[in-house]
Amino acid sequence: MLIAALLCALVAFVALVAFVATGATWASWLVFVAAGVGLVLFGADWLAKHRRDKPRR
Repeated sequence: MLIAALLCALVAFVALVAFVATGATWASWLVFVAAGVGLVLFGADWLAKHRRDKPRR
């Protein structure tokens, strides 16, 4: 999930550059959607790695 979150961050960055360069509304929406999905995936990955019922090594 962390790799997917990083890919969402890359998509959001490219969309931000496209928005700044062109001012297109679709790029603005893509920035917010990709950033939101990336944050959700990052949170899910963090929770999966820090569960209390997971055995410690």
